[in-house]
Amino acid sequence: MLKKTISFEGVDGKNYTEDFYFNLTRAEIIMLESSIEGTLSEKLKFLAKNPAKNGGRIMAIFEEVILKSVGNKSEDGKRFEKSPEISNDFKNSMAYDKLFMELVTDAEKGAAFVNGIMPKLTSEEKARAEKVKKEFPQPTQRKINPEKRD
Repeated sequence: MLKKTISFEGVDGKNYTEDFYFNLTRAEIIMLESSIEGTLSEKLKFLAKNPAKNGGRIMAIFEEVILKSVGNKSEDGKRFEKSPEISNDFKNSMAYDKLFMELVTDAEKGAAFVNGIMPKLTSEEKARAEKVKKEFPQPTQRKINPEKRD
């Protein structure tokens, strides 16, 4: 879970500083990554290599990630509550505007945000993920021999 303290000017012209919370569960990451080629972090790294060409795609991914991860901690600390209403309220705030611009204009802050909202994996989960990567390489990792044809 990531806690971000955001200072922003409201639409009423007053200055505000508020704490916002962001988190993605393992299940949410699986769903999110099924809609994005490759893993989220790999995709962002690839797109960031040429931000001028990929700016729109980077912004779309950050918007999706921000809105899927924003929520409220329950008072008892057992739940992280999310809803379309919470996401919509945040998107319509000037805090969203400030955060969004920060993330899409500063690669280090963008990476820190993504890393901060990711769940911490156990050593067993990390080992399993590495094993899957080795057994099922991405198409770009496979070597193609043009001399060998079926």
